[in-house]
Amino acid sequence: MASLVASKEEISEPPPPLRIGDVPSLMENEPKNETVVDDSGSDSESTTLTDLASIAADPVPERPLDLSITRGLGWSGSDYDDYDVVTVHGIRDDYKTAWTTDSGGWWVKNSLFDGLSIRQIDYSFDIDGESLLYQPGGLQRHAMKLLAELVKVRQALEETEADRSIIWISHDLGGVIVKEVLRLAMSNSEAYGKIGILTTAIVSSTRK
Repeated sequence: MASLVASKEEISEPPPPLRIGDVPSLMENEPKNETVVDDSGSDSESTTLTDLASIAADPVPERPLDLSITRGLGWSGSDYDDYDVVTVHGIRDDYKTAWTTDSGGWWVKNSLFDGLSIRQIDYSFDIDGESLLYQPGGLQRHAMKLLAELVKVRQALEETEADRSIIWISHDLGGVIVKEVLRLAMSNSEAYGKIGILTTAIVSSTRK
């Protein structure tokens, strides 16, 4: 697979230092969708931030864009997992096709990490030609949104799980977003905590 390299126009200098949990100013007017979709039939309020009705028949339920966790599919619902696996699709797929097989199975959890306990965290975005992705600085803005939302998700972990390892999986242009996420995380640990140093693997996937 060809190497993906971001141009200088796509990635600018890192933002001013922030504190953990701060959201960069360029995101203040953008909608923030942090969603845990519960497909297990459970009524637990502790794991369901957005209630989507009648999704059991759909192997990939509709959900808002940005960061999301699908309980019962990409996540078992356990508070104690081996890894957080963050997936970022590219411009040839979306969250409904990038991480599922033709038969509707979730290949990341069921095949790639078969036998391990993982929490799949999907970052999804609009790939339409008029979307943020294609605007000046769009890749960096997506990286900053992903990182700010992931910080919040990680802060909610149990104390014993705070140092859970992170694995990144991306498709095509999603790999550029992941690179920018890690650059930001490593350059500003005060704002983003240990996300950079807890990254243990990066997987660039061409097709499922």
